[in-house]
Amino acid sequence: MCAKHLPGGLCERSIPDFGFRRSEDFLRGRQRPTVMDLLNQADVHEKDGMVFKAVSLWKHVLKLEPKRTEVHERLANLYERMDLRPEAREHLQSVAEHYVVLCNVDGLVRTMERLQVLDSRSPAR
Repeated sequence: MCAKHLPGGLCERSIPDFGFRRSEDFLRGRQRPTVMDLLNQADVHEKDGMVFKAVSLWKHVLKLEPKRTEVHERLANLYERMDLRPEAREHLQSVAEHYVVLCNVDGLVRTMERLQVLDSRSPAR
């Protein structure tokens, strides 16, 4: 049982910590981080070598705003560096779909080339 309960029956331990100092303030609405705050914090975590925290923050941003192409590209880059090709492919396909909607031929070609390189590195199935 948790010694300190928060509104909604949550326990202080159960609050996700996205690198902010006072996560209980975040839940109480005193310090609600914006999407830009989350993106900046993810950048800091990536530069510090804490890629799992960065991935967590970017995935959280995608839950809030799923059509952010730059976040899909960043996640694809990280997943590719971590050798998680299926996840990288999934995010690159989202980027390609976005470029199709925008009729951005250059971006689409660049993304399709990355997908092709990614598929060529994949082991035979």
